[in-house]
Amino acid sequence: MRSRGVWNGLAIVAVLTAIFVVTLFPTGTGTPSPFSFGFSLGSRNLGDAILNFFLFLPLGLAIGWNGSPATRAGLWGLVVASVIELAQMVLPGRDSALSDILLNASGTLVGAVLARRRRAWVMPDGRITAVLAATSISLLAAVMVVTAFLLSPAPSAEESVFIGRSGNDLLLRYPSRGGAYGFDQPEYWGSGFFESGVSGAPALASVSRDRARWEITIGSNRATIGPTVGRGWAVLGYPDAIGRRWGGVVSSVWLFAICLPAGFWARGRLRLPAALVVMLLLALIPAATGIGATSAIEWAGTLLGFLAGVVLGEAGKRLSSRRGE
Repeated sequence: MRSRGVWNGLAIVAVLTAIFVVTLFPTGTGTPSPFSFGFSLGSRNLGDAILNFFLFLPLGLAIGWNGSPATRAGLWGLVVASVIELAQMVLPGRDSALSDILLNASGTLVGAVLARRRRAWVMPDGRITAVLAATSISLLAAVMVVTAFLLSPAPSAEESVFIGRSGNDLLLRYPSRGGAYGFDQPEYWGSGFFESGVSGAPALASVSRDRARWEITIGSNRATIGPTVGRGWAVLGYPDAIGRRWGGVVSSVWLFAICLPAGFWARGRLRLPAALVVMLLLALIPAATGIGATSAIEWAGTLLGFLAGVVLGEAGKRLSSRRGE
């Protein structure tokens, strides 16, 4: 029992460390914004609201896992969020708001409730397992379809599309449908696009679009650029520096995370059909919605996420059986 408490404490420390790193790192050089008492989900705020809620959900899981009351976990989330928002008032590039505190505390509370009822989802019976597996795959498909919709060009995108060059990379920026719903609008990079066949002389450029895929030709260089199913993270928050060089890796991690529940609940005979359905989603949704094909690194993230879910599901089942939960 003591060992269990130690591991739980380490989990709480690890989650808090991750939260502090994400929230207390300066993101600019300008004057910090004043504290806002507003609670608005308007333009470019909806993505932040979702992030603030889910950022603190693991903290609630960690606190509630040892049996702590959900209300106590919610209060801890409220205190931690308040401290963070006060600190952000002096950090360049950060915005402090009452809405962030409330969303953080709500995420902690929900996480604690889930932790206290973990038997229902860590070790469900056969029928519930099938329902949870089907639900997780359905939600996975919904996330991919919504990603494709939010990142598809807005009806008037051609009028304000921007194509530029940074070093040897090609940059594409256009207004997406998600921008109208309060989500972020990422950029798209063609890495090494200008490395060959380019000089200082003017070159003929052409741009065409097939739904969400952009075909760009400049001189002898040609590239197809656009969103993929793994870019769901970018509608919630898109840091330019990370997106340019590490966007593919982050997309892989995103797919790892959202595919893990399917592997976790697909048990016994359900595993192979569930895995096949997940793979079909990655292959068919891009073709059906007009976004870019799933990249190799995104395929890898999906497969690893599903397999990690399978491993965690088996481990959780054995651990729960051993403790009689």
